[in-house]
Amino acid sequence: MDPDDEGEDERLEGADLCICCLFPVRPGSDLCLKCGAPHGALAGFFPLTRVLAEGYILRQAVQRPRSLWSVAGIWVLYFPQAALGLVVLPVLKEPIALSWEWAGYLLGYVVGVLANTLLGLAAMMQSVHNYLRWKAGGSA
Repeated sequence: MDPDDEGEDERLEGADLCICCLFPVRPGSDLCLKCGAPHGALAGFFPLTRVLAEGYILRQAVQRPRSLWSVAGIWVLYFPQAALGLVVLPVLKEPIALSWEWAGYLLGYVVGVLANTLLGLAAMMQSVHNYLRWKAGGSA
């Protein structure tokens, strides 16, 4: 064992633990070094750390769902946007006589709806796949 590692263990001995993986978190650190979870009392208040915290929760629910409730939650969140895209995109393929100025807005809208639809479908399918793999005994 490296002498530097022993000193690191002594410094982290009284440190707070990450609420997700129970790994010691360095004092003053905003993220866990092991799992990347946001840490600290201000993680819910500052805009960037709040986005990181919410994104972390959603990534964990999609990547490592351990209950059917997590999978259902992902479906509740992402199904409306996927369904909206599947309903709206076929309607928008009809030719619309617009000026070039409005054509750019319409193109941006179609690209946005398509991206949200694909994101929603991918998140739902990935959460189901990872949950079934975890239930079967594989690692998710």
